Amino acid sequence: MGNISKIKSQIRLAKEFIIYLAPCKRRLLIIIFFSLCAVIMSMLNPFLLKYLIDSVLPAKNIRSLLSVLVISGSAFTLISAIKNLREYLELKTRHELLFALNSRLFSRMQSYPYQWFRSKSAGEMVFKLSSDTSQIVYPLTKILPHTLIIFFRISVSFAIIFYFDRMLAVISILLAPFLYIPHYIFIRILEKAWLESVILSENILNYLQEVFSNILLVKSSGRETDHINEYSRRLKARMSLEIKTRKTDSLSSFTADILNKLVFGIILGLGLVRIISGRLSPGTLGAIITYLAMLMNIHRDIIALYQNTVQGLISCARVSQILNEKPETGTAQEAELKITKGNIEFKNIDFSYTENKNIIKNLNLNIKHGNHVALAGQSGIGKTTLLHLLSGLYEIKSGEILIDNIPVKKASASYSRSQIGYVLQQPLLWNDTIKNNLRYEAPMASDEEITAAARAACADIFINKLPEKYLTHLGGNNGKLSEGEKQKLAIARALVKKPKILLLDEAMSSMDSNSEEKVLENIRRSYSDMTLLTVSHRLSALKKADYVCFMIQNDKMVIDKPEVITANNREFRDLFLGQI
Repeated sequence: MGNISKIKSQIRLAKEFIIYLAPCKRRLLIIIFFSLCAVIMSMLNPFLLKYLIDSVLPAKNIRSLLSVLVISGSAFTLISAIKNLREYLELKTRHELLFALNSRLFSRMQSYPYQWFRSKSAGEMVFKLSSDTSQIVYPLTKILPHTLIIFFRISVSFAIIFYFDRMLAVISILLAPFLYIPHYIFIRILEKAWLESVILSENILNYLQEVFSNILLVKSSGRETDHINEYSRRLKARMSLEIKTRKTDSLSSFTADILNKLVFGIILGLGLVRIISGRLSPGTLGAIITYLAMLMNIHRDIIALYQNTVQGLISCARVSQILNEKPETGTAQEAELKITKGNIEFKNIDFSYTENKNIIKNLNLNIKHGNHVALAGQSGIGKTTLLHLLSGLYEIKSGEILIDNIPVKKASASYSRSQIGYVLQQPLLWNDTIKNNLRYEAPMASDEEITAAARAACADIFINKLPEKYLTHLGGNNGKLSEGEKQKLAIARALVKKPKILLLDEAMSSMDSNSEEKVLENIRRSYSDMTLLTVSHRLSALKKADYVCFMIQNDKMVIDKPEVITANNREFRDLFLGQI
């Protein structure tokens, strides 16, 4: 029952990915046609060999000998030309299929919510996009045409052998299944090793991505040697597995070669006996042996195709898991939320990362457009989570979030998010110019709009001191800038698209207090109709807000003007005791 279930699962996987061949079906038919032509021409050579041995050589006919050589040479040249053309068409098909599958997989990943990415590593996703898709495409482009060609070659070869000598044909058919027994046994063993090898390779890529992403920590901690040793350990584990796999594969090939030679020897011996008894001509035996040699090559093609298919199905299963995940709520043909003012309302909001513990419980909060509301509270109380919920990065457990009286859940998540500016504590910048970074969320923004946003974020001062100013290339880790400068660029980027709602989550933590206050003043002055929500652990920044929302517990908060809450709430004063 287990094998039947596995076979059904593999058939389902194959069907899921074969549909990607649909745009290439015409080219696949051309590949099959050319392959059939090459097979038919190659089938002529044994006949020519039989004619040469039985008729041409005994008669010592030079003219006939030259004719046979010309025909055989022409067929060989034409077969080579067809083979090269077929390989080119297969390569083109693989590239197109790889592009389609990669595009599909990447777009599918982009459709998933932020929470989905929290449980995934960058290395895992990169490996699936690069290695797994390539592993799928190779057998996918070969399995249909090669299966048909293999079936045709086997059928024609056995039919011709049967025509030449029925007894040798029957014996060949009876012995053929024994050639596949070793491969069947060993491939079942190798399948586990192939899966383990894929996982080890993915883990190595993920480890490298993590090390290079945190290279500053590695260098500052002096842990280079430890990481070298760990990388070597992982490499050795993968290499040891590959060597072990290769040993098993070699044993499989050795066993199969012994059986091949045994079967070949049995048929050759029987053929020689039949020649001695006068039941078979030498030319006919030569033709039969040639066809058997072709069948041996077909046998190798079948095993290679089977191995590639098994390896491809391993990657199909891994990629299928991603393709069949649930996409982000609100991305498929739903209402477009046009934020006209920026009124925000949280109604009876519950949210939890796990089923047993609510981070936010029965939260109610109403924010009028144009107001600046600062979120305060101890670390882990849910301030960042609240901003994530508003921007649609997380889905609420129960309750409702409304913007301008329109439920966010009913709107297109990507469209509504494009109208909300969100700046995180860690400034994420691209390996590109400053101008392109600032234009990232508003690709059509003019130079004047970019400059105005940079000025409001107090970024224009240091930008204009750079030799290439806005055309300065930041580099991979943005090492040319301080953390405070990066945060200013991140704020400017959000301002370029002129959002009706701006969320600043510890977005100025690396700036000095004066710079933070200046940026807030500029935003309020230049974007006076913008609703602003900020998270900060600086009392001076909180005092710039119209209202402070002090989150005391997951179901308890106090909302008031900064001066009132400072004067009347002891817990608030205790939290900022060193800053009063």
